[in-house]
Amino acid sequence: MMKKFYGIFIMLLVVQLTFAQKVTVPQLTSPENEFETGMPNAILNWVAVSGIGEITYHVQLATDASFTDLVVDEDQNKLSAYFNSNLLFGQEYFWRVKAKDDNGASDWSETYSFSIFTEIELSKPNDGKDDIDILAELKWKSRSNGEDIDGVGGFDIQIDTVNTFDSPYYSMINAEGVVFIKETDYLLFGKVHYWRVRAMHADGFGPWSEIREFETVPTVTLDKPNNNSTDEEFDLLLKWDALGEYKLDGEDNDLFEYTVEVSTDEAFSEPIIITTPADETEPDFLKFGLDYWWKVKATTPTSTSPWSEVNKFTMIVAPELTEPENNANVNTLRPRLEWELIEGANGYEIILSENGDLSDGTTYTTNGTTNSYPLPELDRNTSYYWSVKAKRENNDSEFAETFTFNVINVGVEDLTNISEVSLFPNPASTTMALSFLAKESGNLNIIISDVLGKTISTQSVDVNTGMFNETINIESLTEGIYFLELSQNNESKVIRFLVK
Repeated sequence: MMKKFYGIFIMLLVVQLTFAQKVTVPQLTSPENEFETGMPNAILNWVAVSGIGEITYHVQLATDASFTDLVVDEDQNKLSAYFNSNLLFGQEYFWRVKAKDDNGASDWSETYSFSIFTEIELSKPNDGKDDIDILAELKWKSRSNGEDIDGVGGFDIQIDTVNTFDSPYYSMINAEGVVFIKETDYLLFGKVHYWRVRAMHADGFGPWSEIREFETVPTVTLDKPNNNSTDEEFDLLLKWDALGEYKLDGEDNDLFEYTVEVSTDEAFSEPIIITTPADETEPDFLKFGLDYWWKVKATTPTSTSPWSEVNKFTMIVAPELTEPENNANVNTLRPRLEWELIEGANGYEIILSENGDLSDGTTYTTNGTTNSYPLPELDRNTSYYWSVKAKRENNDSEFAETFTFNVINVGVEDLTNISEVSLFPNPASTTMALSFLAKESGNLNIIISDVLGKTISTQSVDVNTGMFNETINIESLTEGIYFLELSQNNESKVIRFLVK
């Protein structure tokens, strides 16, 4: 009887265990059902379940809702997620999961579906845009329907001059990695180019994007100097807009070249030719007063542009005189002649005459960094005429317009603000003491020159009202006659001294 009781107990226990609660059916979470822009590396996620013993999951992924064309049919231990890779672009997938524990397996979850994104959306250049750089940057969007693009191995980019992408110029660029911008190779000048992009990975390609078109710059655009500019000086730069500017300092720089032609006639019958990878050049052959025409073209490994427009400039003819002003009266016997500097001039020739045609004049020269010249002592109550020309190695300018000035009667005290001037000792060999009485404060120039008018030294000092004292060092001067000039407010006083 006891055996029968225990037999019935064991049967009931087996039945109880057999009909124990099954492990919970997993609940799918993402991708959401009917999600349309999944990535090729889509992660399948579900809610973890509880059960008896170790929990495992079985995952199925298929291209059909009946799960006959299985892509994934695997057990997934512990993790409530499955990591995919290289799913096919534009493909719709169906998936489901069931759980297993020590007591058995659950039913299949409900079936979810999702699709992998398809086309890439192009960004820049805008469709139909013109004057695009010969080294264009092509950009496409990094998101698809709001989702960051991920799980791709790279992109194919096609560029061509026909929208069928089958001309001899056809080009395909394989860009590895998730990069949403591509610097193109050298394109053709002044041509309409078509382009499109598709995503790729090891197991396939996505569909091509829309086709966009853009037109490249036809040729080089000149920048400086302005067309028909005049009075250009010898620091002149010929400059144009750079093509492919972001590669100028890169390794491809030596493959990008500009040809510049400069001519003294508009027909370019005997041009001077310059080649450079830069977007500017400084010609060293220009001459005073000449008209020049210039143009530029660019050459790449794939194309040569037409010539740019032709621009013209004219070089400066002569210096411009400034001081003394024309027909001025000067109250110093040693006036200083001044003119505007010409950049690139190596020197100047000054001519001074008592004749309006500058005949029988005296000639002085100075270097190219000096735009003034102190004259030797002149005669009182005399009219003088003067002019200046600039000099370079290959030619000289014309003489400037002739100016005239009148040396009026100069008294003993020429400086109205300065009196009681003393220079002691005179003669001297090493130093001299300069003193004078200043009626007002101000700035004063102390200039020492030789008998030929050459400036030896120039010193600017601040003078306060009252007695002024200054030590003048003459140790470096050789024996001879010199002049010390005090100059202030277009007035001056000259003192002759002897170095022994």
